[in-house]
Amino acid sequence: MSKVNIPTFKLNSGYQIPVLGYGTFLGFNDKNEFDYSDWDKMLKTLSYCIDVGYRHIDTAHLYRVEPDIGEVVNRKIKEGVVTREEMFITTKVEGVDEKIDYLETWRGFESVLSKGLVRSIGVSNFNVEQLKRLVANCKVKPAVNQVELNLAHGQKELVEYCKTQNIKVTAWAPFGAMIASRALPDAPAPRVDDPTLVAIAKKYGKTVMQNALIFDFELTPSDCSALAKFDVNYRSSRPTFWQNYTNYPFEKYDVPEEAVSVRGSLRRLGLEYLDMVLVHWPMSISEEGVDEKIDYLETWRGFESVLSKGLVRSIGVSNFNVEQLKRLVANCKVKPAVNQVELNLAFGQKELVDYCNTQNIKITAWAPFGAMITSRAPPDAPGPRVDDLTLVAIAKKYGKTVMQVTLRYLLTTSEFSTIAKFDVNYRSNRPTFWQNYTNYPFEKYDVPESPIPESLRKWKNGKNNDME
Repeated sequence: MSKVNIPTFKLNSGYQIPVLGYGTFLGFNDKNEFDYSDWDKMLKTLSYCIDVGYRHIDTAHLYRVEPDIGEVVNRKIKEGVVTREEMFITTKVEGVDEKIDYLETWRGFESVLSKGLVRSIGVSNFNVEQLKRLVANCKVKPAVNQVELNLAHGQKELVEYCKTQNIKVTAWAPFGAMIASRALPDAPAPRVDDPTLVAIAKKYGKTVMQNALIFDFELTPSDCSALAKFDVNYRSSRPTFWQNYTNYPFEKYDVPEEAVSVRGSLRRLGLEYLDMVLVHWPMSISEEGVDEKIDYLETWRGFESVLSKGLVRSIGVSNFNVEQLKRLVANCKVKPAVNQVELNLAFGQKELVDYCNTQNIKITAWAPFGAMITSRAPPDAPGPRVDDLTLVAIAKKYGKTVMQVTLRYLLTTSEFSTIAKFDVNYRSNRPTFWQNYTNYPFEKYDVPESPIPESLRKWKNGKNNDME
């Protein structure tokens, strides 16, 4: 195998750092769980990389791989491939949100340095303001700041500041969103097949993502200008689950709560994707019963985002009335696939059903038997009941039960006057405790105001009600 000679930079600590390193982060899956699927491949590749000349290995406690990295490195030392002095091993220490000032953490790092346990100390993912504060209050400057750096996210201000302080910038995610299958839907260019990149690569006899063999040519100023145009300050890695913690260093994003909710359902169900997710109600009510007055259009945009991420295959709504649907259809990118509503013999909702048909929105019926079972029907509920003579006669005609005939009728698109006469626009489920909340979709009733049942405000999952 041919070996590569990777040059080094001198750190402000006096040590040399190879300019090209091997990263060992395996990433997270769609459930934000650590992804172990490429564990063996990563270690095999690490072994090969050391054989061909890589000397800088980057890892972290968070990555879960330190023992395995150590095993590979020590094996290569025993095999005589490298010496310990030739290797440059970087790891990272994690923090917890106990609002500890990173200046205190840094003093601990300076202490570790003074004891000779490490040769250099640095930071990762610090922004300019955080670095300025650290530099103004430290005894030893960071040797390195490791940050996301790629064609679409050049971080010019941060890089320039680090240069003024003799702090080397180490790039993680150097290819950003170039691989289409791993890029978010809104990720800007370039991709690996971008014509500009392909042309420049061809000019030098290299690949677009050339890795180790990059030190035998220089890009021209015109090439650099062409590549610089891709820098649109786009961050390809967005750990938004940390963004409300003290000292979070990146810009914050408006993360749809719907994505958090869907990921929670996937975790509880033990699934990789859902076939459909519905906006359960057009209202938005907090656990404390407060009307949050969130526009369901905003909620729907979150659903569209969840759909684009591939977490679900279809999105829809539930308990939306005609006017709410019309407004949603007029302002959405993706129409609801379904509207799940109460639908039964006594409550046919013809106007709503007809509108959904015009929009190719399927109706899913809940409470399809309405008040047919006497023991469950309110005193004022109209017919039919399960023993209604008309239904019994029709059921006998087909050799079916009354319930089977009812379901078959609800599934048909034809008009059957004998059964249709039961439709008197009677709603069998009336959640009147919600009726004074914004976007309540049903008709209101003149009844005493009642509190929302706690079971509809706060709950846990599972048989034992113990799962978040």
